[in-house]
Parts: sequence; structure tokens; C-alpha cells
Amino acid sequence: MSRRQSRKSAMQLIYEMNMNGDYDKNRIEEFCKYQNINKNDIVFFKEIVLNFIEHIDDIVNNIEQNTKQWNLDRINKLDLSILEVGVCEILFIESTPDSVAINEAVELAKEYSTEKSYSFINGILGSVLKRKENASL
Repeated sequence: MSRRQSRKSAMQLIYEMNMNGDYDKNRIEEFCKYQNINKNDIVFFKEIVLNFIEHIDDIVNNIEQNTKQWNLDRINKLDLSILEVGVCEILFIESTPDSVAINEAVELAKEYSTEKSYSFINGILGSVLKRKENASL
């Protein structure tokens, strides 16, 4: 498993959490048992999911601020999960360069979502990054 696979697994678990409205940290271990996540890559997977759970309000607020005139309910749930992983990495995971977080989210969208999703996700994450950079000036 690679970091890309860790992101994919994080996207899957976050998607499940969003669908069930259940953001319990105990779901991480349960998910790992049934997904056969490689022990070497489990650290990065857990870092993403734990940061997502801890900062869910900040992550969702950042997505809302950057989806001009879009209600989050209108965003495909899979795309929302990809966005949440990307925003989580940009804002809370220092080991991931911001450009890599955006690129990886775009690749997930190309592989698992619709044709138009990856450009939508790229645009939102680019806006999130721009706000982050402006805030740190």
C-alpha cells in the first residue's frame, strides 16, 4: 500500500462516516480489520482520518467558503469525501506538500468519480490553498 492507497482508504472510511453520520474513532480499527490495510501504511491512513474527525467543522467550513453558491448537499457524496481528504491534508497534515494533496485528490476523482468532478475538486482545493497562503502572510 502506498500513500495513494492510504488516501483511497481514508476517502472510503470518510464516505462511510458521512453516509452514516457516525464519526467515532473506534470505526478506524474496525475498518482496518476488514480492509486489510498494510501495517506500514496504516499510520498515514489514521493520521488523515483522525485529523478529519478532530477538525471536521474546520474542514467543512473551508469547503463551504470555497464552493461559491453551492450548498454542500448538492455535492456528490463521493466528491465531498475526496474534498474532505484534500482539505484535511492541506490544512492539518504537514508531511504532505499542498500541491501533492491537491494532485492526489484530483487523481482520486479521476479514478472514482465523474468526468467533471476532478476539475471541480481541483478548483475548490486551489481556493482553499490560496486562502491558507493569504492567511499566513
